[in-house]
Amino acid sequence: MLLVIAAEHGLLGPQVRVTGGTVLAGALLAAGGRVISRPGGRVGGTALLSTGFAGLYLDILAVTTIYDWVPAAVGLAAALACVVAGSLVAMRCNNQLLAVIVTAGAAALAPVLTHGVTPTLLMFLTVFAVVGAVPEVRRGWSWLGAVRTVPAVIGACALIAARAADDRMIGSAALGSVLVLGAAGVAAGLLVLRRRPDQVTAGVVMVLAALPVIAVGATMESPVSSVWSGAVAVAVLLAAVAARPLPATATWSVATIAGLAVLQACTVLTADYDTSAPFLVVAVVTAVLAGQHRSLPALIGAALMLLIGTLHLLIVSADPHALSVPKAALATLGASTAASGLVASAAAAALGLAGVRMSSQDDERALSLVLPSLMGLYAVVVAAVSAGVAVEHSTGGFFAGHFVATALWVGLGYALLMAGLRRPAYARVVLGLGLTVIVAALIKLFVFDLDAIGGIARAGSFLVVGLVLLVAGTRYARIFAERSAGGPTA
Repeated sequence: MLLVIAAEHGLLGPQVRVTGGTVLAGALLAAGGRVISRPGGRVGGTALLSTGFAGLYLDILAVTTIYDWVPAAVGLAAALACVVAGSLVAMRCNNQLLAVIVTAGAAALAPVLTHGVTPTLLMFLTVFAVVGAVPEVRRGWSWLGAVRTVPAVIGACALIAARAADDRMIGSAALGSVLVLGAAGVAAGLLVLRRRPDQVTAGVVMVLAALPVIAVGATMESPVSSVWSGAVAVAVLLAAVAARPLPATATWSVATIAGLAVLQACTVLTADYDTSAPFLVVAVVTAVLAGQHRSLPALIGAALMLLIGTLHLLIVSADPHALSVPKAALATLGASTAASGLVASAAAAALGLAGVRMSSQDDERALSLVLPSLMGLYAVVVAAVSAGVAVEHSTGGFFAGHFVATALWVGLGYALLMAGLRRPAYARVVLGLGLTVIVAALIKLFVFDLDAIGGIARAGSFLVVGLVLLVAGTRYARIFAERSAGGPTA
């Protein structure tokens, strides 16, 4: 305080002020080191050490920004030295608060030294984050993880946004900083969570550290951007495999990072090629993996991908107008929408099977089948009508497509009814779903097919539906008769 008053009145020159501040900071650090090692001196020692490091930061600010005695890089290096020293002292005293204060002070000082967000700032914030990862991993200090990571993430995202607004890529130095930040964040998060599975903060910080790596793809050209995003997802998944076994928190964090990267890649490909196939293919693969490994994150990811892909079909590629009006269908639908509908149908089937397999109660199984059933039925119509139009580009192809769609709906309902009879464990859910699909087919038959399609297609629809219902009724009657006959003798 005396130094500040003297400086305000011009009593001391710049050299004396800076030297005095350095000496005072050193004295505070020495006193803090002695106090914190004594019984009951933790609070007072932390306060003295924090004040001493704050004094050093003010000296660094003075010699770099106020008086311009040294370049900004030298000031940043000095701040880094303070962070390293503070982290070592904090680890020795097992004092997370001290490490947090020292790291936060350096992060707050850095933008002032660089006069804004620059690649140099990002580089040093990344170094601060890497240095802070050591005590975080060794001591499990999750709050230090947040303090060391958030400033670097904000700086990286701000720099990426500025470059993207100017339609430019970030430079090699900034790109390297982003990669180091992401790698250090993911590695530290996995290590901390393996030792302390309850550290939710570490999982959140791990996701934050990976965000700039994913966001870099937005500054790249579309093919490179998709490859970059896919590579990020693969790298994170490989890291997770290498770090197994992982607790649930780490699994969710890894799934979030990989999901965001894949989402960006699929979005770019869908925008470039005007097809929902990327989302749908990912949905198929993820749903199959979810069923095999009983992974809830994978199941949710598959559901989201299928939902996005189906919405693209519903709104853009194959909207209801195109599926209900022959002229619109001939102008819009074709082989590409047929392929997308086919893949969406496969994804819906895989998702439904995975959901049933992972559920233990009938209510859970029924709930897990709602979304796949709705999207699957729509996808079947898209695939059938598009295929009909692609094979015969006329109203006849349109009618034939709807005939096939209705037949597939009824066939699916019949298959579900038979499966419910063969699998008593799933009978309640599967039988209910089968009846629902058949009712939906009947509604389509009487509400749409009867009015919209004509000729052989309409007659064929009624014939197929009638035959399937007849066969289903006959099978049901026989099975229940066999069970009734076998009941008393059992």
